[in-house]
Amino acid sequence: MPVLCWHQLRDWRPSDGAVARNELICPPRLFRGQLDALKHDEWTTISPDQYLTHLTTGAKLPPKAVILTFDDSQGSQISEGLPDLLARGMTATFFLMTVVFGNEGWKPNVTSNTWPTRA
Repeated sequence: MPVLCWHQLRDWRPSDGAVARNELICPPRLFRGQLDALKHDEWTTISPDQYLTHLTTGAKLPPKAVILTFDDSQGSQISEGLPDLLARGMTATFFLMTVVFGNEGWKPNVTSNTWPTRA
């Protein structure tokens, strides 16, 4: 089962190192291109719950199923990623770092009210 993960959706900055550019930061235009490529190649996004049901009960999955995930509670995942997902009828799983809720040192300041319950 392919699982794709994004951390930050923002443009690269001169201060970003090679690891950040290659593994952690995806400019929004590239993210949209990746989603468009998945749609073009007829991949269908599913949730981890759907995959678990498949594993435990044998429920059928679409022929080209993929799980999309976001790590680390970055605000750009909602401001940039969520509209792009919804525009394409795609779903994703957001893994939240609850330690950042209400932490003024974490920018943007993430609160439990910021995140949707379903995407």
